[in-house]
Parts: sequence; structure tokens; C-alpha cells
Amino acid sequence: MIKKLAWVTTLAAHGQDEDESAVVAALRLTGCEVEIVNWDDKQKD
Repeated sequence: MIKKLAWVTTLAAHGQDEDESAVVAALRLTGCEVEIVNWDDKQKD
């Protein structure tokens, strides 16, 4: 089972994918820790 997952997207696309919230919610229900990461966010390393 996946315990930790990075959902990688872009600043412009974040929240625009109709499947994103449902998939992230379903993963979290299974106990998976999900972090949404924007690969083009200059403040994240």
C-alpha cells in the first residue's frame, strides 16, 4: 500500500483537473498521505 504520495501538477493547472479532488480524497481515505506539489513553484525545492 502506498503510504505517502506527491500529486504533481503546475500552478496553472492546480485545482483545474476535475478528477484531482476526487482522487486525492480517495487516496487520503485509504490512509495515504498526499501532498499536492506544483513543479513550477519556485518557493518549493
